[in-house]
Amino acid sequence: MRLKLPALAMACDRTGISDRSAATIASAILQDVGIISVDTKKNVIDRMKVRREREKKRIDLQKVKNKKLLGLYFDGRKDKTMVNHKELTKYYRQIITEEHISLIQEPESKYIGHATPTNGSSLQIKNSIINFLETNNIVTSNIVAIGCDGTVVNKKPKWLT
Repeated sequence: MRLKLPALAMACDRTGISDRSAATIASAILQDVGIISVDTKKNVIDRMKVRREREKKRIDLQKVKNKKLLGLYFDGRKDKTMVNHKELTKYYRQIITEEHISLIQEPESKYIGHATPTNGSSLQIKNSIINFLETNNIVTSNIVAIGCDGTVVNKKPKWLT
């Protein structure tokens, strides 16, 4: 089955459904509509197909066609991230809490990417956003608006005045 499943990939990312659950649901729907039966199983969707589609869709969403921003909007969230920690010659998994800043391009409300500041201070958030924009060669000279939510860190940061 060479079907592309971008809508399924976006729905899974939006709702946080695992690849395995998404594959089970999608295959069940195909069975209900008669595409899959006991005799024809070639159109069954497995978890790796869902994973590949999610990865493709994420890459497509991060591509910025214009590379010129008129508006930049950001929002932060603390997530638990699993990292490998090395002690002597062995690696151990460790879960740490990281701040992730999502960046959205306006117009068209396109996801640009995310930045990970070293801590949640307004200065570190600013530095990580600037570093992300410079690394990805995004032109900032045309920006007319910067937006964010009402989090305390985002209100009147020292670097904005």
